[in-house]
Amino acid sequence: MNIKKAYNHWAEDDDINSNKTIDLNKKANMETPRKFNISKVIELGYGTGKNTAF
Repeated sequence: MNIKKAYNHWAEDDDINSNKTIDLNKKANMETPRKFNISKVIELGYGTGKNTAF
């Protein structure tokens, strides 16, 4: 399996599977800007973009 196919296979399930690390990251991404009154955030990362819409 090449890298692109492997990533696509993994990505299909990544956003729907429970993952405590990703869930905690989402919580931090949503709470931290509010806590410090930050109005603009640049997301630099990797993955499926699950939290990008926020």
